[in-house]
Amino acid sequence: SMLGVKLIYKDKEYKVENLNEARHVNVFDNISVSFSGTSPNAKATVKNDATDSYLSGLKLKLSKSSGIKTGDKVTVTVSYSEALSNGYILTETSKEYTCDKLDAYISNVDELSSAQQEELKKTAKDKIEAYCAQNNISQANLNYAGTYTLVPKNSSYYGNSNQIYEIYNVDITAKKNYSGTETVTQSVYMAVNIGNVLLKSNGSISYNSSMSLSGRTTIGNTSVSCYANGEELYRSLITKQKDTYTYSVSGGIKQFGE
Repeated sequence: SMLGVKLIYKDKEYKVENLNEARHVNVFDNISVSFSGTSPNAKATVKNDATDSYLSGLKLKLSKSSGIKTGDKVTVTVSYSEALSNGYILTETSKEYTCDKLDAYISNVDELSSAQQEELKKTAKDKIEAYCAQNNISQANLNYAGTYTLVPKNSSYYGNSNQIYEIYNVDITAKKNYSGTETVTQSVYMAVNIGNVLLKSNGSISYNSSMSLSGRTTIGNTSVSCYANGEELYRSLITKQKDTYTYSVSGGIKQFGE
């Protein structure tokens, strides 16, 4: 060579020992998402049950943690670094979870089973019969006419989460005058308000035990909690509250508006 240096070399193989092979791991085997609360305002929480010091320290991010309703999907994303130097290859870094079981306030009675709908009808019927007996008025031909379901447009509304009006057509008989025995009979609509009807994740229902009758009509000499006709019923319970509630109508009372 020009420098007068001669290099002498020989190929040689070296064996690398005592290195651990990186392990493929699905971190979501130890990650779970739980949903709590009531649709559509439920919450989601994520939990990491890994026991390994590196895997248990991974940062997890939920795409949505509040304002969740039944059927919503949330995604968990894993933030990771130096996985390989810790001996891991992560096979997945995000996963989607579906919220499929929550208690939910109904927005239409059709969400209930026929047996549950009949339960609400009977509850309302019992309320009407008790009201008439307590106010010394006679009722006859008590027939189910339909149901209004009202839901507040504002999710932060301070009152009931829904209002169910079970409507019955009934003949009310009351004294015509304060004195005497003469009576007057009028066919009216009676609306029983049942609040916070909740369909639970286990399939059962709950609702407020306190119920009320709406409307006011004078029959004879008696002021009765009822509506004189279907148009008045619809105007009072639906039209006057359209700015505050969304609503659904079921049954024969659809003839007055829907």
